[in-house]
Amino acid sequence: YVGGLIGHVYTRFNNCQFTGSVTGAYSAKDQIGGIAGSGDGRFYNCTAIQGDDCEYLVKGDCWNGGIIGGGQEGTCAVDCYVKGDIVNASEWYGCSGAGIAGEAGMSASCTFTGNYFDGTVYCGDEVVDAPIIGLVNTGDTNVLSNMTVEGNSWNTENYPADLTVAVAAMDDKPF
Repeated sequence: YVGGLIGHVYTRFNNCQFTGSVTGAYSAKDQIGGIAGSGDGRFYNCTAIQGDDCEYLVKGDCWNGGIIGGGQEGTCAVDCYVKGDIVNASEWYGCSGAGIAGEAGMSASCTFTGNYFDGTVYCGDEVVDAPIIGLVNTGDTNVLSNMTVEGNSWNTENYPADLTVAVAAMDDKPF
C-alpha cells in the first residue's frame, strides 16, 4: 500500500494536498493512491496534483486512484480535486483504477460527491472511462444501495461531459 501521504489508513483527511508522483512495486494487487494507498479513509477538500516533471500522478499494477487506491468499508471523497494521469500497468480483468478511487465499497456506505478529475486513466495502454471510481467491491449485496455518487465532474477534453458511467467495473457494467 503506497500513498502520497500515507500507505494504509483508517482516518479522516481535511484540506490535505500532495504534489508529485506515486509509484508501486508492480506486484499483483498493489493499492496506490495520490493521498492514501488503501483503507477506510474519509477525504474532504483534498488535492492530489501530478508534479511538473512527472510522467504520471499514480502508477502501479492495479487498484490505483488519484485520492485512494483501494478504498475499503466506508471510504468517501467529498469536494476533492485530482490533476494527473492514473496508470494501471496490468491488463487483467480485476485491474481497476480511476481518477478518485481505484476501488470502493465493501460493507459500509460510501459517498463520492463534488469531486473533479483532470487527467486520464489507463489500464495497460487502453484509456478507460473511470474518472471517479474504477471498481465497486460488492462483497455485501447492500453496497450499491448504500453508495452516493453524484455531483462529480471531469475534464471534458479527456472524457465526454455526458459520460453515463461514473462508476464502473472493468467489465464495463455500469452502476
